[in-house]
Formats: sequence, structure tokens, C-alpha cells
Amino acid sequence: MNEHVVNVLFFSAIFVIIILANLADKGRMAGGFGTRFAGFSYGGLIVFYGVIAFLGLTIQELPRDNAVWALGTWAPAAAAPVLLWPATRKILVKLIPIDYRSSVHAIALCLAMLPLIILAFDQVLGPGTDLDEASQTSAAAAVTSILIPRFQIAVWTLVGVGWLTRRTWRQVLERLGLVTPRLTEIAIGIGTGLLLFGMLLILESLWAATGWALNGEAARLQEAEYGLFFESVPAVLIAGIAIGIGEEALFRGALQPKFGLLLTSLLFVVAAGLDGITPLGVTSTFIMGLTLGVLRMRFNTTTCVIVHCAYNITYGLIEHFQPQLV
Repeated sequence: MNEHVVNVLFFSAIFVIIILANLADKGRMAGGFGTRFAGFSYGGLIVFYGVIAFLGLTIQELPRDNAVWALGTWAPAAAAPVLLWPATRKILVKLIPIDYRSSVHAIALCLAMLPLIILAFDQVLGPGTDLDEASQTSAAAAVTSILIPRFQIAVWTLVGVGWLTRRTWRQVLERLGLVTPRLTEIAIGIGTGLLLFGMLLILESLWAATGWALNGEAARLQEAEYGLFFESVPAVLIAGIAIGIGEEALFRGALQPKFGLLLTSLLFVVAAGLDGITPLGVTSTFIMGLTLGVLRMRFNTTTCVIVHCAYNITYGLIEHFQPQLV
């Protein structure tokens, strides 16, 4: 099946599941038709994960005795019905601030396992793009590869918190913590982004001092795929801003208020690992996630967006003008 068709089906399936969950919560709060929509949403999610598990069986390149593949695909698929059971969420309430009655929170918990499935496939099959393909990718294709997933994430995030169903646009922005920043928040955001970039340089130096390799196959693939963005300043700005807005709206805006600081930071690390896992990347991403999470608690998501954009743009500009420094 064509890759673009699969992408559209993947996006649409999650979109519909999230919409149904929001309609379920809207109906529940109105004391009416929530149960029916919840059933459609839960059923759709179980079918969705079932299809993924089935596709895993049909891919010939997957070794059947590989533990990473088995845990990464079948465990999340099996866990989905368990998380959809209200009794399970009643237990989780003691650990994270979710509403166990909410269909949206139930669906969010299940979808949070999706990066684990993708990561497991990548670890077993290898990245979908090899170094030769990445080096031959056009600048337009590279920009598209960044913007389309972030657009999808943005739509899922907005719909997930109630856009089009149970919240107005202003209420959605308030729920996500996206506000007009004050001058102090802009300054704090830019300053923190620069500090996090300095932390990355220090970690790289410490890592090199240990004698551990900084760059494996995954790291080299990242450099090849993202290298096109470093070739021009406009590309650096586009990629830096798109990634910053998309990821912060999801993780710090939508997820952290309900999943808590630690779980959100761990999910942030897993999602970042989809571009390639390195020990340095895991460490720096986890520290960054915790830092952004604390700023979300202290200020708002907009401040986190500024931090993330400042970090990305600084990294990209250094790669463009002084690549030997990173």
C-alpha cells in the first residue's frame, strides 16, 4: 500500500477515535449519550491496535523470537483493553492526576504507548531510511518530513483537548497553557534554551571523556536526515519553530497536566528516540523534558515553546555556521 495512503489512514483513525472520546465526555458531562460514543471510541482503538499487531505478524523481516519486537508490539496492544477498564484507571489516579471517568484520558493513556510500538519496529527492522537515502533527500522532502508529522500532532492535540466538540478555541488555548507571553517569560524562555544548549555541549564533552562513542548508526542517520536543515538559515528557523510548537503543545500543554511531570518527561524521551537512540540523546532529552516540565508548572506552555524553539534554533545555527562545535 502507498506510504501516503497509510499515513492518511493512520492519521484519520486516530482523529476519529479522539473525536469520539471527546463526544463521550461531552455526553457524560451533560448526563446523556456518553456511553455510546465511549464504546465506539474504545472499540475503534482496540481494532486499531489489533491491526498493528496483525501487521507485525505479516512482516517477513521481523524475527518471531525477538523480545524487543514482542514487547514493543504485543504488550501495548494487550495493555490497551486493560487501560480502558475504569477499575485500572482508578488505581492510576493514585499516581497521575487523570480523571478515571474520562474517555479522553483513557484513550490518551492507550495512545501514549504508540511511540513504543514504532520504536520497537525501528529497533528490530532498523530505521525506515538508510544513510544513502537520507543523503539523497531533497530539501523540500526534508521540510515535509518535519512539517507533516508536527501538523498531525498539532491537530490531534487540539482535538484531544476538546476543539470541535466541547471547547471553544479560546478555551482550548487556555487548557493548553498557550498564552501571550510577558517580556520576562520571553527572556526566561530564550535564556533557558541557551542554557540547555550549553548543557548539551558539556554533556558531549563529558561523554567524550569517558571514551564512549557519541555517534552510532542512529546518530549518523540523524545527521544525514537533518543535515539539510542546517544548510540554510530559513530551514533552521522553520524546523526549529515547527518542532518547538508541535511538541510542547502536546507534551507540556496537553499531557503534563494530566500525566504529571515524570511520566510526561519519559514519554518525551521515547518520542525523541524515534529519530534514533543514543545514550547522550536519552540523557539530554530527559533533562530537557524535566526542565520544560518545571517551567510549565511555574509559568505556561508558551514559555516552554520559546525554550524549545530557542534551543532548536541555536543548535541549528551553530551547525550551520560552526559545525565543529557540536
